[in-house]
Amino acid sequence: MRVTNGAELVVDTLEQLGVSHVFGLPGTQNVQLFDALRRSPLRTIVTSDEMAAAFAACGYARASGRVGVVTTIPGPGFTYALTALAEAHADSAPLLLLTLRQPDTGKHFQLQRIDQATIAAPLAKSVQFAEDIATLGTTIEQACADCLRGEPGPVLLEIAAHLMTASAQRHVANAGSICDGRVSALADAAFNEPLFEQIAMRLDAAARPLLFAGQGAQGAQAAIRKYCAARSFPVLTTCSGRGVINENHALALPRDFSFGLGRVVPEVIAEADLILVLGCKFAANGAAGFALRLPEDRLIKVDSSSVVLNGNYPARWQLVATCEEFMARLLRRPSTSLTASSWGETHITELQRRLAEEREQAVPHEPVQVGVGPVRQFLRVMSKSLPDDSIITTDSGFNQALTRHYITVRRARGVIAPTDFQSMGFGLPAALGAALAAPATTIVACIGDGGLMQTATEMLTARREDIALTIVVFNDGMFGYIQRQQIDKFGVTSGIKLGSVDLAALTAAFDCQYFDAAQTMSDVARIAALPGVKLIDLKLYDPASVARQAVQGRLRESTHRALGPRIIPWLKRLLKR
Repeated sequence: MRVTNGAELVVDTLEQLGVSHVFGLPGTQNVQLFDALRRSPLRTIVTSDEMAAAFAACGYARASGRVGVVTTIPGPGFTYALTALAEAHADSAPLLLLTLRQPDTGKHFQLQRIDQATIAAPLAKSVQFAEDIATLGTTIEQACADCLRGEPGPVLLEIAAHLMTASAQRHVANAGSICDGRVSALADAAFNEPLFEQIAMRLDAAARPLLFAGQGAQGAQAAIRKYCAARSFPVLTTCSGRGVINENHALALPRDFSFGLGRVVPEVIAEADLILVLGCKFAANGAAGFALRLPEDRLIKVDSSSVVLNGNYPARWQLVATCEEFMARLLRRPSTSLTASSWGETHITELQRRLAEEREQAVPHEPVQVGVGPVRQFLRVMSKSLPDDSIITTDSGFNQALTRHYITVRRARGVIAPTDFQSMGFGLPAALGAALAAPATTIVACIGDGGLMQTATEMLTARREDIALTIVVFNDGMFGYIQRQQIDKFGVTSGIKLGSVDLAALTAAFDCQYFDAAQTMSDVARIAALPGVKLIDLKLYDPASVARQAVQGRLRESTHRALGPRIIPWLKRLLKR
């Protein structure tokens, strides 16, 4: 586009960097920017509010590995997006939050002027400010690169408001298009050849090597599958790493940590004589609440971020590198280094059987689907019937834990959850972003009715943007996960009831399609393949075990109140003697 002012310079530079979508809302302060977006090839997605816009940009980034861009007005628009900024930071999602900085007039109580940089600093990888039109293009480039360099994450870019209308010339961005997916991550240090050779030789010599993959390995999935197949390498993943290898693969050891670590994973780790960790942050969610134990003397960690390498789980060998570069170099080594491990097909098959047994065990107090049975029946049918390249997003809550536990992920980036910040309201907007990142892919958002009440208007956004999307609503009329926690602790509940909502009428109000899960359970794949927005109403109620749990909870709470807070730990110690 022809560049005459700062707003056009911003849009043109983003386009050169490979950005294809911008999420956000127009407002008085950024009308110039939205006018420039109107005249550009970039697709602008306007959501109901800035939090949804930023979550959608997160979903786009998580599904594609590219930078997701969201723009807001300063002040209230910026603060609405802060939760998504924190979520992106926790989940290592490359997100660029582009906003304006109001001029300081020297007066008290200025309109919508707050110290945005200080507020965002703990939530972002970096905060950058452009106040000179001559360096605006370069600053945008740096901000996008920072989203990807080392551990991917969010960057706040503030632009002085007056630059939007300032005279400007086109900035020619550096070749390489850092946002277009050709470079999914940038290592924060030069490649250490001697250390790589040492690690490679250790891998060659290992009899029972094990691979543990996280989100940072998603861009290297093809190389990982090829290498692991050649070496008969079994593969574990974190939640964000699921799909790096198809979980139906003969080498996959699928185990989600939503309901604990289980017994098989620790045994596999104990058996392995070398553990290669690729792109794993090992935050609480990816380490089973840090119950996971990894032996430092047998551990190799590879990550684009030195900060990640030094976090939580120390390793004997730590290499700063992108997983793409590391795996490519491994595959370029002589074919004699690709000798099969001694795990053996029979043993791996037995481990898979035992993991499947763990997965079959009933989830404590699992909800029941009206007219069908335990909710696992619907989730298993859904998971098996959806195409292999489907992407499932979730919200926080029981909907996420159950979905993660029962689905089988068969593609890279196949499940997108608010993993390490657990923001309610994430699932539906993230599905919008994922659908735009992968337009030929079946997208399903599994969310609770509480999350739906926060983001239902994004159904209208999806319809307006002609996005094909299926929404499965876990409809129990309450915050189900919190209800169970309260009952377990106190025996009674407080503040968890949402009330009954006619989801059929709500769906019709947005001119979308409604389906009752009990009546259409076998048709989930057909429904998901339909154009437009579809809502599947998964009506749930509590099993009898919840009532028994309430009695036990009231008894514990009464004992605690009668005998004092120290009596329970004392009784536990006494009973162990």
